[in-house]
Amino acid sequence: MAVKKTTKPKAKPKAKPTQDELKSASAKAMGSYKKNHDAWKKALDKKLATINNGKGTPAQKAAARAAAKAAAQARKPAKPTMDGERASPYGWAHALLVSDPALKSLFAKAVQGQWSTDRFNAQLRSTPWFQNHSESWRNSETLRTSDPTSWKQELQQRKDKFKNDALALGAKLDPNELEELSTLAAQGDWNEDQVKHWVAARLDLTDNGGLFGMAGKAEDELKSLASANGVVMQADWYKQKATSILLDDTDIEEYKDMIREQAAQQYGAWGERIRAGENVRDLAGSYIQSMSRVLEIPENNVSLQDPTLRKAITNTTQTGNPAVSPLWQFEKDLRSDTRWKTTKNAQQTAAESGMDVLKQWGLVK
Repeated sequence: MAVKKTTKPKAKPKAKPTQDELKSASAKAMGSYKKNHDAWKKALDKKLATINNGKGTPAQKAAARAAAKAAAQARKPAKPTMDGERASPYGWAHALLVSDPALKSLFAKAVQGQWSTDRFNAQLRSTPWFQNHSESWRNSETLRTSDPTSWKQELQQRKDKFKNDALALGAKLDPNELEELSTLAAQGDWNEDQVKHWVAARLDLTDNGGLFGMAGKAEDELKSLASANGVVMQADWYKQKATSILLDDTDIEEYKDMIREQAAQQYGAWGERIRAGENVRDLAGSYIQSMSRVLEIPENNVSLQDPTLRKAITNTTQTGNPAVSPLWQFEKDLRSDTRWKTTKNAQQTAAESGMDVLKQWGLVK
């Protein structure tokens, strides 16, 4: 009897996973990615292989991994950064906010706490950085930190101008002084008078000890007037007065009047004429000419400080009133001066006197 063979029913093939099942598998695997990327990758590949009956394609695996990674990155909190994008809502340049430790700390708190613009600006205005500096200083700092190129260009323009201005005033500023002046002027929004005051404290002297530039011109005017009126002042007096004139603190005419008043008191006989604007040297012109002729010296070499000349033009009457000696008396006094003995005039006079004596003695005809 033949044995009837029985056949086992074929196993039903597993259904191909749907797209939803793949997405679900990917979502479950994303939790593992947060802890360990490599472990997550292996777990996902294993799950996909199980779902696909070991036939998961590389493309499916890559798609699942990309989806999981993107989802994980989306849930990852963003790290706060202090860049221009975060600083712009507050209306301040990022470079400025991180240039000062106090501002940098305040900015970090604002970013972390997501402060409003009004709150941040209110806090910033209460800082020493804001309260201890002027608006022009803050503006210059903003330019210096946020746009260094423009800041350097502006500073160089100031240096070039101040260098020439200082020379005109009478000062030679070195590079460090020009840097300091230009920075201070930019930060303080200085006007012309403020710059002049700063420069005036640094006036230079020439090789002969005098001033130059506008200061030197004022000094020369005062010295010339004093010399023309026989007045002697200390060297520092001229520098001080020239500086004051430079700063527009005092008009030069005020110092000229001081010189004239001193001359009027010294040469009392001509006091009123000196106060009216005449110079002692002009008033004593005939005496200077006589002295030049008798002593055989150039008129320009005759000084109002010469003792013989000074005695003649600062004389007094018997009652003590200021007076000028008669010209004949002055010339007589000159011939008693030791300097006259060395002149040709003295030698000729001596020779003529000797000849007269010889004639009187009958030794010569």
